[in-house]
Amino acid sequence: MLLSKRGSMHTFMFALIILFGFGLALGLPQYQKHKNISEGRTALNRGGALAFAQAAYKQAHGTYTQDFSRLDLPEELAYCTLQEAGKALLCGEYLFTQEGGVLKASHVRFPKWLEFYLDEGRADCSHAGDSDAGRHICEGINGSFPIKI
Repeated sequence: MLLSKRGSMHTFMFALIILFGFGLALGLPQYQKHKNISEGRTALNRGGALAFAQAAYKQAHGTYTQDFSRLDLPEELAYCTLQEAGKALLCGEYLFTQEGGVLKASHVRFPKWLEFYLDEGRADCSHAGDSDAGRHICEGINGSFPIKI
């Protein structure tokens, strides 16, 4: 029998650990890539909800606001936290800021961002030229553009 020899059980366990390690080493980067793409899609949806809130504010007051605490935020943004005295909104891995008619969502770890052009009703995904993570995120969510606000 294979396992009856001295040390063969250790060899068998070592082989299982090596196989598990290879599986983890090959699977973890793919998991992380898909997780980042999913977070990008979620940020796109949250940005759309924030854009609708900004559009409602503009309709009522005639201009967009940089202070997110003034907006009537929808439920899907309820867990987001205000930063910089209301000038920024942190939702998961993305920090939202408003500059004129452009709502920006910057990733907190990668050089990647979404820009929502509120007056034009479209959004763009951009990343630094040498950012593989940013490129994968933008490729993964590019099918969602343009959006109508």
